[in-house]
This record gives sequence, C-alpha cells and structure tokens, in this order.
Amino acid sequence: MSTSVTHVFTVDDIPLGPDGKTPLRRSKRIRKVKGDHVLIEEEQTIKGIDYKRRLLYDENIKKTVKLYANRALNVNLDNLWPGRIVKAIACYPQTNLKIEPYDGKTAATRLAGPVEAKFRYMIVVCRTDQGVTAVPLYTLSEAKMRASRWEEYVSVCTEPLWRGETPWAGMPILAKFNKEYDCEDKCFADLSRLHFIGQNEAIAHDVGRVTGGEYKRLMDLINMKERQFRTAAFANFDTNNNAPEIYSPWTPTKPHQPLPGRRYADDRTRRMDAKKFA
Repeated sequence: MSTSVTHVFTVDDIPLGPDGKTPLRRSKRIRKVKGDHVLIEEEQTIKGIDYKRRLLYDENIKKTVKLYANRALNVNLDNLWPGRIVKAIACYPQTNLKIEPYDGKTAATRLAGPVEAKFRYMIVVCRTDQGVTAVPLYTLSEAKMRASRWEEYVSVCTEPLWRGETPWAGMPILAKFNKEYDCEDKCFADLSRLHFIGQNEAIAHDVGRVTGGEYKRLMDLINMKERQFRTAAFANFDTNNNAPEIYSPWTPTKPHQPLPGRRYADDRTRRMDAKKFA
C-alpha cells in the first residue's frame, strides 16, 4: 500500500534566499525553461519506506518536464551492520554511444551516455557518514573470464562442503540467506569493485548475513587484494634509484602522522612528485 502527498512551489529564474535579497544557490537542473513551469515536491510511502522526489511540471501541456532527486528518507543505517547481506541498487553504464542524450526509451540517459540499473545483493563491509560500503555478489553462471580476473573474486555459498571456484581464497565464504529472497546458493563476491550505498537509497536490509568469523575472512581477502593492487600502482613510480617504490601500509608507528595545517613530505613523496608519466 502506498500514500502520496504533493507540494507545489514556484520556480524563479534567480530565486532569493530567506533575506529576500541574496540569490539562493540552486542546481542548474531545475532552472525554469518556460514561464508555465512549476516545481513539484512529492512525498510517497511505499512498503514502509518514505520517498521524496522533485519534478519540473509544465502546467500548459500537463506533462512532467524533468524528474530528479528521488530519495528514500527513513533508511536506518544502524540496521546495516558489518556482514549483513542487503539488496541495493547498482548502476552501470551502457556502451552504445549512438543513443541520444535523454532518450527515454533506454533506462536513464544523460549527456555522458545511457545508464542502466538493477537491484543487486551485497555484503556490508563498513559504515561511513553517508552510507555503507559493500561487496557486490554475482552469479557468473555464463561468465568466461581470464584467470587473473577470477583471482579478484571469492566464492560465497550456503553449503559448507562446496569447495568453490576460487582456490586462491581458500574455502568459500559461508552465508545465510532468508528464504523469502530468491538468492542463489552459490555466488561470487567481487573484491575489486566495492560498492557505496548512500543513506538516501532504497535498501532491503534483511536479505541475510555472514557470521563474524566469515566477515573477518572476507576483510582479510579484501586487504590482500587492495595491497596487491596498491603494490602494483606504486611500482609504476620507478623513482627509487630506478627501482620501483615499495608500497607499505600506513600504521600508527609510521613517521607520517597527519597534523592540522601541516602537509607531510619526505624523500619518497618528493621522489614520486618528480615522476612524469607520458
């Protein structure tokens, strides 16, 4: 069941702030194109989640001109503890560059090109001020990938005897899924593409979970991959007497202690500053 409340605002070319004098900052996305446009703010409640969105409406032709800023308002981040499996929106670009901008026939299109989106299951890794970071899950039922790409995945399953298809990571991560969700009992977590879920997104937070022990294993694997990626990145700087710079994770005992108003520098940062890539 859903409910809806609509508010209508006037849209000025240069709206003024509370003092009536200072121009109010407003996104170019909602600038008025014609005199008969109005800005509508709509609130909806769908399955217990409150949503708010804004749209630019043409009163003359009785048609929505632009739709944007669709937000979920009452997402409880406290429910998204580490190891929880959620269902959230994952966006990805399409590669058909011939599609015209704002072509309504292909999902959402922008000046940069068309964008698709789908719900995807993810394992929550950590919380930030604006949301959570999560590891996306894929079935890969028809995927054909290089061995190096497989080494960026770890198997995830509900069956403790399955040995998985990612031997580099040891045994699969054990997960528990709620029966009401149609989750595959065997899937794969992509450690190279951590996903950010914002606090204004629609989230199903009761899909399942991994235990604390399995969460620790997952974090260890993420740290291993991140160290591997960063080591390879530092190696591009052949500035240590023509040898690669060695990546070493920061620890509290390192000389680099961030201080307010002070930019840290040492021999390594100066060497790497001088590196010029073609």
